[in-house]
Amino acid sequence: MPQRREIRPRRAPFARPGRSPRPNSGFSTASAKRSAPATTAFLTSLAVRDQVAASTQNQALSALLFLYRDVLSVGLRLLECCRLRVKDVDFGANQIVIRDGKGNKDRVTMLPAAVRADLARHLEHVRKQHQVDLRQGAGWVELPWALARKYPNAGREWGWQWVFPATRMYLERLTGQRRRHHLHDPCSSAP
Repeated sequence: MPQRREIRPRRAPFARPGRSPRPNSGFSTASAKRSAPATTAFLTSLAVRDQVAASTQNQALSALLFLYRDVLSVGLRLLECCRLRVKDVDFGANQIVIRDGKGNKDRVTMLPAAVRADLARHLEHVRKQHQVDLRQGAGWVELPWALARKYPNAGREWGWQWVFPATRMYLERLTGQRRRHHLHDPCSSAP
C-alpha cells in the first residue's frame, strides 16, 4: 500500500519580515497580454469550428474570466487552476489543495473570502451540467493513477469532477466512457 504524503500549508510569502503583504498571483501583466490572443482564438474556435451554442460560449468565457480574475489571484498557476477537482476546494477550511503542482508536489493555499461566493455559484453551475451529463449516460472524468481500477465508479462522482470542465465531451476509446476533460490552458496554444 503506497504511503500517503502529508500535505502541509505553505507559509505566506509575506509572513517573513520585510516582505510585502500583497500575494503573488504568479500571473503577470505580460502573461495576461500574451494569453489574450490565445483566449480569443479559443472562444472563436468554439463558435466557428465546434459550432457550439451561444450559451456554451458564454459559459466558457465566464469560466475563463473567473479563472483569470479571481482564482489566479489566489496564487495558483494556470495549469493548476485547470486541473482543480471539486474535492480539492474546501469551503469549510477556506483552502484549496493543489495536487501534483510544480515539482509534482502537493500543497495547500488559501481560499480568499472574496472568491468564495463566485466559486460557489460557478460550482453550482458545474454540478447542474454534471447532473445533465449523468442523465445522458456520461459524466465521467479521467482519474489519476490506478484509482479507476480500484474504484470503478469514482469517475462519475461529484468530488472527482473538474472545477473548470471542458465545454465538450469526448469518447474514451478503451472504456467507451463519455468524459469531460478540464479546460485547456489557452496560453499553451499560443505561438
